Amino acid sequence: MSAQVVWLGLLLGLGTRCDIAGDDTAPEPTPSDGLGVGLRHFDAQATIADDHSSYEGWEAFHFTGDRGLGDDVCQVRYTMTSTDTRADCPDCLWAFDLISADAQIEGESGKGCAGLGITTAEFDGVVYSYGFAEASGGYQQVLMYRVGSYGWYPVCGATWAEPGFQYDWEMELYYY
Repeated sequence: MSAQVVWLGLLLGLGTRCDIAGDDTAPEPTPSDGLGVGLRHFDAQATIADDHSSYEGWEAFHFTGDRGLGDDVCQVRYTMTSTDTRADCPDCLWAFDLISADAQIEGESGKGCAGLGITTAEFDGVVYSYGFAEASGGYQQVLMYRVGSYGWYPVCGATWAEPGFQYDWEMELYYY
């Protein structure tokens, strides 16, 4: 099975949180059997060309202990470079196909990346489709993510002040 299929399955299975106001009503997980609860999330910074023809930047995966308030148990950072523009995102001001490369562990504590079963190989060569919309799905200023043939979805708050683009995409709380 390719890393791209595994990663897509991981993203779909994780769920996302675009409501940066924090009005999530889902119950908090409770640690059992000595397990901790961590937060999986991504942050990124990129530069978008003036003519919206390219995307160059980085994205970092974080697994942060203590429900996202502790230290990063594992942080992996990798480059994100556009391979093509996309015109199929109806709400997007711009959209790209991107590929990840040069993944490196940036920080670890406790169990670390290996203890969570995370390797840098999982983050290299993954193809993504990201865009930016001023408004979509009732949300303002969002990162748009294309999920296979299902289409484009707003996944988190984002800022674009030409040429800079950034976001922090909180995924979910997870036992470890």
